[in-house]
Amino acid sequence: MKKSLLNFILIIIGSLLYTNLFWREQLGLNTLIFSLFAIGAAWQRWPEALKRREVQLMMSGVLISALLTIWHNSVLAKATHIISFLLLIGYLQQEKVRFVVFACILGLANLLEGPLMLIRSLRESLPARGNWQSAARWAQLTFLPLGMGAIFTSLYYHANPRFA
Repeated sequence: MKKSLLNFILIIIGSLLYTNLFWREQLGLNTLIFSLFAIGAAWQRWPEALKRREVQLMMSGVLISALLTIWHNSVLAKATHIISFLLLIGYLQQEKVRFVVFACILGLANLLEGPLMLIRSLRESLPARGNWQSAARWAQLTFLPLGMGAIFTSLYYHANPRFA
């Protein structure tokens, strides 16, 4: 599997996981689950960064702060977890970060720059003009049965009160 496709899949899974874990919820066990996923995704995305000592320390700091968020559930534990997560993002992005403040700034910048880079990479990976005809054909073969199924389901839903 191409690395860009795997990165895109990890972004989608991470977004869905984040949405389902944190929507209208307090920080707790969800922080540990998401931190484990994020560290696993970082291991896949930047395997060379895991050899650096400061990245290993930041990853252990993220996991320890997630455990302390579960254990204490205090504002200090939650703030520590968020700050350590931002620092981990900064240290993963840049190899030669010397100061923690720079890592925090890089983490915040990555939060703003990430969606823009995703849109740019998706735009570059669009198929060429010749492939649009085959893509349109596949779209017709996909959406026509889905549309007919939606119409049938709607008719059946409104005709049968037990279906609802």
